[in-house]
Amino acid sequence: MKKKWYAIYTKQYCERKVSIQLSKKNIINYLPLNRVYNDLPSQKKRQTLEPLFQSMVFVNIESNQMELIQKTEDIINFFYWLGRKAIINDFEILAIQKFINDYSNIQKEKIPVSLNRKLGVTNENEYNESYIIKDNRVTTILKTIGYIISAEVNMSASDIVKYEVNLKEMNIN
Repeated sequence: MKKKWYAIYTKQYCERKVSIQLSKKNIINYLPLNRVYNDLPSQKKRQTLEPLFQSMVFVNIESNQMELIQKTEDIINFFYWLGRKAIINDFEILAIQKFINDYSNIQKEKIPVSLNRKLGVTNENEYNESYIIKDNRVTTILKTIGYIISAEVNMSASDIVKYEVNLKEMNIN
């Protein structure tokens, strides 16, 4: 059986604990941690690591491991998007990892859903078109979980071209 990425809901503030439990069970998991800097002028600028998606951890499992996941303490359920368990593309996991490595203060927002419009990634090319660099912001659409993530960048035009070439080489652009 082929492993697929799924998102799972955890109890509030239990993401790190669940990630550790899954690792102990030899289950590949990913907890994206966002570097957040405080903006209070009265305080020294300090970095904290916070889960990018609150109460969510990604797991790479075979379908026969789903029951083991659901029996893990502090896991509520699998994440459902548009009425089905969300299967996350490898490209979206790579995009999240790229964002986490390259940017801080990443912002996310839910994609508005219309009953007349279908969202879903049918192939790599459709996903590749969703990586956007505009007005000093890098944005990508995570269609399989219904989120848009973005980060502010301070790049010159030549840096943006180099970055886009790097994304193409990674098969993310």
